Amino acid sequence: MTRPLWTSDEVCTATAGQTQGSFDVYGLSINTRTLQKGDLFFALKGDVLDGHDFVQDALHKGAVAVVVEHPCPDIPTPQQIIVPDTLKALNDLARAARKRFKGTVIALTGSLGKTSTKETLRHMLSCFGETFANAGNFNNVYGLPLSLASLPQYALYGIFELGMNHPDEIRPLSCLTQPHVALITNVHAMHVGHFENVEGIAKAKAEIFEGLLPESPVVLFKDSPHFDFLKSKVPHHPLFTFGSHPASSLHIVDGPLHTLTIRLGLEEFTFKLGAPGTHWKEIAAAALTVVYALGLDLHKAGAILESMTALKGRGQQVHLPGNITLIDESYNAGPGSMRAALRVLKEFQGRRKLFVMGDMAELGDDRQAVHESLATDILDASVDLFFGVGPLCRALGEKLPAPVQGGFTESTNDIIPLVQQAIKPNDVVLVKGSRGKKLEAVIVSLEEMCNNKYKTGQQP
Repeated sequence: MTRPLWTSDEVCTATAGQTQGSFDVYGLSINTRTLQKGDLFFALKGDVLDGHDFVQDALHKGAVAVVVEHPCPDIPTPQQIIVPDTLKALNDLARAARKRFKGTVIALTGSLGKTSTKETLRHMLSCFGETFANAGNFNNVYGLPLSLASLPQYALYGIFELGMNHPDEIRPLSCLTQPHVALITNVHAMHVGHFENVEGIAKAKAEIFEGLLPESPVVLFKDSPHFDFLKSKVPHHPLFTFGSHPASSLHIVDGPLHTLTIRLGLEEFTFKLGAPGTHWKEIAAAALTVVYALGLDLHKAGAILESMTALKGRGQQVHLPGNITLIDESYNAGPGSMRAALRVLKEFQGRRKLFVMGDMAELGDDRQAVHESLATDILDASVDLFFGVGPLCRALGEKLPAPVQGGFTESTNDIIPLVQQAIKPNDVVLVKGSRGKKLEAVIVSLEEMCNNKYKTGQQP
């Protein structure tokens, strides 16, 4: 039998809640679509939806109880915990989880690769003991306290990704998490539309240090142009760095994209990578630097890198009939991650390359110039056909030579038939854009088309 995460008495003590029931809690939920049997459901009030409207659905799907701000007459009284404010109650439960946790907490943030770094680090630390990490991108004002409150009491490590798109968002998350180690993967022009400049983003990322416990290690990307600024924010903390800069604690040695060689003092370590690319080397090195800062075995941790592959929507390579390769970068995009993805595409030599791109969001007044600046990178990657979704991608596409212009549309649905018509056996297709463009529909459509054609013996 799985050990309960919380008892009803513990929840009420932490949240000042009232209940007439007695039950064990095996998980927490704020969304009935993903709720699991045994969960405790928090009825949060959002800008559009009110969780109190879904309490019956939560119990129907197996919730042991619901946390609500007022009694719900159609719900059995023993299955209700009444609190003044459900969001505050969730945060209070998160604080109680952090207080009782005796293991090591790692918090990380950055403009690119947060989730991939978190998952890589989760696999590494699992080699040394029970490790918990927040699911998916549960890294905001709702997701972070939910994740922290779900931290198993007896785990050895807890890893938490902290996200933001405005100033002053990471600070309260860090203070809630109180990490023993803080990692900033990098700083790039993501969400720059909400800041005066990239320096403002660096300042916002540095908010992760606000909750850092005294004398706890900090891990930074030595190659970042913002390194000196970030370093200045933590003068009294042990500093560990990674990057291609020779002075990095873990120096990334140049070599094949499927291999990571790092130099640590006079010693070198070489690991095979399951996901290729310069940005994956940096992700792996960032995770290894945290392992090093914790005083753990780098050989043991690095051995898992060969089995690590990119996540769905974040660089996952999908191999289809006809030797067609889809590089699924559909989850999100910014200028830095666009260039990183194009560097991966460049490595596919001797194959025709298609690039399906959606407009990047939150880039401020320079958004068109930022898009058009990618023309050089697209040509350097030897892209054969470029397909753009949105007016900014059209402006970019029109900077490319006519033979490279595959087509431009306003919507993702309209670009799909153009790409389907253009694709041929042995092609490599990179799909990347901001969340609002929902380019995962392109991935799904190409998978279905190629699989269906091969079932009937046709060639795509």
